[in-house]
Amino acid sequence: MVLSRLDRVVCSHSFLTSWSQIACVTLPRSHSDHHSLLVSCSASVSLGPRPFRFQGMWVYHPLFLNLVRSVWSSSFTGSGTGIVVQKLKLLKKVLRKWNYEVFRDIKLNVTKANEKVMLIQGRIGSEGFSDDLFRLETVALADLDSALKQQEIFLKEKSRVRWLAEGD
Repeated sequence: MVLSRLDRVVCSHSFLTSWSQIACVTLPRSHSDHHSLLVSCSASVSLGPRPFRFQGMWVYHPLFLNLVRSVWSSSFTGSGTGIVVQKLKLLKKVLRKWNYEVFRDIKLNVTKANEKVMLIQGRIGSEGFSDDLFRLETVALADLDSALKQQEIFLKEKSRVRWLAEGD
């Protein structure tokens, strides 16, 4: 088992000056003997209060459909269109709260899952390989894959919104 990190990230000077905040993180090994590298860039622009946006990652959560059904099956009074508007407002409120409780900060979820895998892989490096550590690593890698999938869906949608607003 080889435990050295030789992977690198290379960027130009113009790239460095284009972004106000840049970070590079080494992700744990998952399906290869190489560590993936994650480069994060931001220009730190405040856009004011965030509007409500549907997140595609919600659909993959097992509780999502039951949550929507429970809100949609609640009864309201008024006209047909008024009832739909009331249900949508309630659904928006419930989804915001549910998103905060279940997903919270996607970056933080990935970071925590990454740290858990790194901790277990560090134990494998220091204590040697065992069946218990292998099982722990397998579960931790599955959690990391799930968190990365959520992050991928989130970032994909965010890039589409930015492209529609700003173009190429």
